[in-house]
Amino acid sequence: MDRIDELIQNLHADLSPHTDRQFEAAIELGKSGDAAIRGRIIGELIKALSVQHQALTRAHAAEALGDFAAAQAIPALVEALKDPYRLVRSYAARALGKMRDREITKAIEPLVYQLGNDSFFGARAEAAEALGNLLKLCGDEKFGDDQLMEKARNAIERDDLIKLKESDGRFKRMVNEMNASIARLRPRAGRLSGADREILQQAEETSKRLV
Repeated sequence: MDRIDELIQNLHADLSPHTDRQFEAAIELGKSGDAAIRGRIIGELIKALSVQHQALTRAHAAEALGDFAAAQAIPALVEALKDPYRLVRSYAARALGKMRDREITKAIEPLVYQLGNDSFFGARAEAAEALGNLLKLCGDEKFGDDQLMEKARNAIERDDLIKLKESDGRFKRMVNEMNASIARLRPRAGRLSGADREILQQAEETSKRLV
């Protein structure tokens, strides 16, 4: 049995008597740089998000999937936003914020919901940063999703997020990403439709209120 096989076995192993075996395997698998078996590792890490696994294993599996920027993990990570363990929800949001595939647009509404409703402050902050990363994608021609920008903008302009803005650097970075997206879109304003120009204008006004 080679090292990867051993780690995969440990990832799904019975917890007793070594309770740290699972999550340590998730961490080490996430560091693997072997492109030839990347797909296999990602598949096993997705399986490790199930509630049959230790809570810390689920958290570190989510973190590793984010480091891999594994687009095929997006549905499982979205589901992990509802995990009963708060660290899993936090790491899942962070992982989604690292994705660069257009499929990530499917995560916008779950992240907006998490930002407004998660009972754990840290998970809300991770959702804010993830939305900031998505806003950055909105400014790229490849994505250019004005509806995505509008939903993210609506999520961050609520008054009850002022505390988050003032006390967490991740939220501040999210606002900075929004400003950068606006800056990239502004030179193209003349080519935008009337509705899209209105969205851009609203985003600019929101940005001014959040500074």
